[in-house]
Amino acid sequence: MSDAAPELAEPADAVEQFDCPACGAPAGSTCRTRGGKVAPEYHTPRFKLVSQLRAELEAKTPADRAPHQRVIFTVHEMKRLGRGAAGLLAIAGDLHHHDIQLELLTGPLQGVYDPSGHGGRPKVVDDDTAAYARSLRANGVPVPEIARKPVITSGKNQGERPSVATVYRILAEDDTES
Repeated sequence: MSDAAPELAEPADAVEQFDCPACGAPAGSTCRTRGGKVAPEYHTPRFKLVSQLRAELEAKTPADRAPHQRVIFTVHEMKRLGRGAAGLLAIAGDLHHHDIQLELLTGPLQGVYDPSGHGGRPKVVDDDTAAYARSLRANGVPVPEIARKPVITSGKNQGERPSVATVYRILAEDDTES
């Protein structure tokens, strides 16, 4: 009989038998980054729980569990996601946490929604109009009055004025960037 440790068929399966002490990932799943995405490697405290891997410096996440894979949750009707707004928001938040895109096949919100922020709705206001709104706000002009001044230059709302909510959103973007 040999004193050497038996070879592991798949180190990732052995690592995933344990909860991760670093990120809190449950047994049976991959490690996560602070942003909630799949980590490219298992965290050191987790794979050290496997006696055969303690001497290893790292255990790579297998390619079939790689973070570059796109996951889309497709739903026929929005009402199938939850009974009310609270349920819908809870499910949307959970999908966003796990970096899963949501696709709605019918209804007023038809389309694919990507939690990473890629794609999405087109801008209503161009950069010049946004800069104009910011300069008016810097001069102390109230937001409802700012909304009555600029005109949308492109898209389906061309020739109309932006809503007060749009102006608030433009000004809020400045607050989050600084």
